[in-house]
Amino acid sequence: MNGQGKTVLESCATKVLLHQDAAGQGGGSDLAQQIFGLSDQERAFVERADRGFGVLFTEQGRVPFYNKLTDIEYSYFTTKPEEVRPNPTTA
Repeated sequence: MNGQGKTVLESCATKVLLHQDAAGQGGGSDLAQQIFGLSDQERAFVERADRGFGVLFTEQGRVPFYNKLTDIEYSYFTTKPEEVRPNPTTA
């Protein structure tokens, strides 16, 4: 990894890694393992991670986590275009 992406990643004290496809575009879990120094067990975890599961990285270490969102919160943060609902305040 190089360039602006590396600069942004290195300047963040806290990072969140969510589900990664094994053969995802741009390297998927292979690239995530390399960048974040994931163990094989952590890599397997992010490859199988369901909605809400991930790994939180801080300067003190890393920990797997689960974050349950309400339906409204999920609608604001989803990255799946088919699940995006119009915002009632702007519709």
